[in-house]
Amino acid sequence: MRIRTLVKGRPDLADLLVRQVHGMPKRVFGSTDLSAEQFLEIYIEEATYLFDLVRPYLRPGIRILEVGGGMGLFHVMVQAEGADIISLEPSVAGFSIFRDFGLSMLTELTGQPERFLNACVENTNLPDDHFDMVVSNNVLEHVADPVRALQEMYRVLSYGGMLLHSCPNYLFPYEPHYKVP
Repeated sequence: MRIRTLVKGRPDLADLLVRQVHGMPKRVFGSTDLSAEQFLEIYIEEATYLFDLVRPYLRPGIRILEVGGGMGLFHVMVQAEGADIISLEPSVAGFSIFRDFGLSMLTELTGQPERFLNACVENTNLPDDHFDMVVSNNVLEHVADPVRALQEMYRVLSYGGMLLHSCPNYLFPYEPHYKVP
């Protein structure tokens, strides 16, 4: 399972994460017949996709704001490369279970759960002109106020910084979250 690669050979942590996914309510997996492991694999693939988009711009100390931290997988990946990352994951109806998962993982892997903020991107208390990069993957279609969200992302972006977002195109006959037509 790729989770073992992500946690770099810590079978204790890999087992913890798999147990956490097994503990999630079935409703989280939607109406699909996914197993807990398959569900986790989807999120690993999404985190890896975003990491591959960001990789050419990574350098030690780069300040990244991740909008929609989900389970914290991308956060862990870029922090391991020397990035200074803060992730936003609101604890709102339907998503709090992801935040709980992410907090557990960041506590175990990084010892810095305070860098996984319970906040919506539309209303952050983050400083102006602070981040070198603001990223998200399959998130912007979920924000309550996309215009306000983009204004806030631009506000916290430093001069010459980069916004990098991947969003599903619902006009294309493919659903990127669950990889189905």
